[in-house]
Amino acid sequence: MMIQRTVIMTYLFRSLLTLLRTFYSLAGDILPDLHKWTPTHQFIKLLQDQHRLLRNYTQNIDNVEANAGIRPEKLVQCHGSWATATCRKCKYQVPGENIFDDIRAQKISECPKCIDDLRLPKPNGSLKRKRSANGTRGKRKPGSSDDDDVDDDMPQPGVMKVAFPLFLLL
Repeated sequence: MMIQRTVIMTYLFRSLLTLLRTFYSLAGDILPDLHKWTPTHQFIKLLQDQHRLLRNYTQNIDNVEANAGIRPEKLVQCHGSWATATCRKCKYQVPGENIFDDIRAQKISECPKCIDDLRLPKPNGSLKRKRSANGTRGKRKPGSSDDDDVDDDMPQPGVMKVAFPLFLLL
């Protein structure tokens, strides 16, 4: 049963990495220009400034409305946006534009807080390999070494994700 769970978790993790790599390889082409908006956006802001805007619904993910000055309480971004990026591991949140350089480089963006936390020395050698519940090491196959699965045990920083519905499930 444990082996099946490990195989399933490995498959899901690799599938997630494939999905993230695909997203990051395509996302650089759709990054918004944070300082450019249309006369329509200016008109919507004018309505807001004159207290005539009840709510602005948008299906766009570029966050142009917010950059044009539409207040968050007036804005409903139906399909998510580039406004923020959140670490999948520790839930640390940054403005979306903080990960734009990684996206343009087609690189999976790692959480800066997780990276900082990994740099701190851990008391009692907490980066050591974990033992089984009964305190003994599991038996290894002949010819295998401790280095065979070192990547599985090494702490990794979390992956930053943007708030798109596809990624809300991840």
